[in-house]
Amino acid sequence: MAKEYFYDKRDLSGTETQFFHESRIERTNKEIDTNMERAGEFIKDFTIKRIIVDLPTTVISSSTAKDTDIIDEIVTLLKEGVIELQVGDGDVKYFPLSRALGNNILNGSLMYTLGTSADGSYGLASAGAGNGECGLEVDIVVPKGQMLKFFIKTATSVSLSDVKVILEGEMAE
Repeated sequence: MAKEYFYDKRDLSGTETQFFHESRIERTNKEIDTNMERAGEFIKDFTIKRIIVDLPTTVISSSTAKDTDIIDEIVTLLKEGVIELQVGDGDVKYFPLSRALGNNILNGSLMYTLGTSADGSYGLASAGAGNGECGLEVDIVVPKGQMLKFFIKTATSVSLSDVKVILEGEMAE
């Protein structure tokens, strides 16, 4: 069977964000945001083989000199992030988000100015896989017509734009 990919891009805001619950037609940016044909379900049986969470490279700034807190959103997500997944009324499964990264390394660069009218900190942060591994291997069947409930959760509120979840798997013939 050929591999199939379904994706959903969301902004994380707060401690819980749901993915895959809207169809391509419902989303503002249509296929840019998701390729789901139906809200929360697949048109045929779909077996999820890999979950990939793609965190965007983030450019950040602060008006405080030497402000290392500006990468806290990504660090919090890596430390606390949990994926909650449920198919229909079945058992709820939990996975550490850090194991599902499309890249498993955190890169950051912080610069600051001091003693000028433009005091502040600027940074670039990204998270990804440096060892060639990509995503979390699973084997989860989502039967046609069954609702897929997929959440990213944290204990501490986070705000991060353009987080994309990709489900790699196989569609029944």
